Amino acid sequence: MTENCRILVIEDDPDVFELLDTIFQQKKYQVQIAKNGMDGLRSVKDWKPHLVILDIMIPRMDGFKVLESIRLMNLVPRTKVLVLTALGQVAYIDKAMALGADAYVVKPFDMQRFLGKVQTLLDNH
Repeated sequence: MTENCRILVIEDDPDVFELLDTIFQQKKYQVQIAKNGMDGLRSVKDWKPHLVILDIMIPRMDGFKVLESIRLMNLVPRTKVLVLTALGQVAYIDKAMALGADAYVVKPFDMQRFLGKVQTLLDNH
């Protein structure tokens, strides 16, 4: 089952996207990396991932706009979105959830808890 799970990571921090790419590859997920919002949105349209790991502070289109655009696409089945960002203030969390995020994780993060959320979102896809 995991071989068929497509995860798109939209993240501009090389340390973060390289770590996630390595971990997801080890778990046999199909992974793509987008380093800015525009490329990420294009990958969502073309590749139709099961899960998007989305940073908020990314170039060329912030994560809120990307999330809003993903939800306007009305993909079937609905793409799950996990926001992974350093923005931990309640206002940012509330905004992301109102725009349709399925989960919100604040950096720095505990890897085991993060992977548990990823697995739960994929299991519920």
